[in-house]
Amino acid sequence: MIKRFVLNTSNELRIGDVAEFLFDARAVQRGFIVNRPIHAGTIYDRVVECNGSFKKVQIKCTTKQHSSGGANILLRRNKNQLYPIELVDVFAIYVMHWDAWYFFKNTGQKSVYITKKTWKENLEDWNIFYETV
Repeated sequence: MIKRFVLNTSNELRIGDVAEFLFDARAVQRGFIVNRPIHAGTIYDRVVECNGSFKKVQIKCTTKQHSSGGANILLRRNKNQLYPIELVDVFAIYVMHWDAWYFFKNTGQKSVYITKKTWKENLEDWNIFYETV
């Protein structure tokens, strides 16, 4: 288990960096090959290889908890643009205040609202990388 840490949540770029490093570490622990694009302008954050299959991954992170106890994560590149299904296969969402990963196939969804009672099948579902296209 990774030791809990305190992070200045006012710096969104740093929060994203932490989520990406945690993703890398946890994926490698599970035996996946993780590739990181060298060009910062790519639409995906990682490419995960598993059994000869490749998945393009967009990593999202939230440090905010809604008053109802859940977390709402926008799955958009910017205010008006969704991630194209052909360019991003999987969303890996790190909910920092629960220290939990949720995985979703990209179906063109705009957002996802996660509570501790919803999306249990997506919680820590690293098997999504074993699925073939």
